[in-house]
Amino acid sequence: LSTRHAGQARGIDAEALAALLCVTERQLRALISEAREQGVAICATPETGYYIATEPDEIERCCAFLRSRAM
Repeated sequence: LSTRHAGQARGIDAEALAALLCVTERQLRALISEAREQGVAICATPETGYYIATEPDEIERCCAFLRSRAM
């Protein structure tokens, strides 16, 4: 992900991002997890795809989405 995918409106779906990086979607999820552990604010929802959060509200909406899925 780069500035091309900064902000919720500029998200990219997993299939397209994996193809762009020449990895499988499974490998992509592992890379995303590693980046998140290093503090990169990568958000995602099925509707938006992956994106770098640019505002605190984007992070909160992503966290709310993830909490709702966990419940």
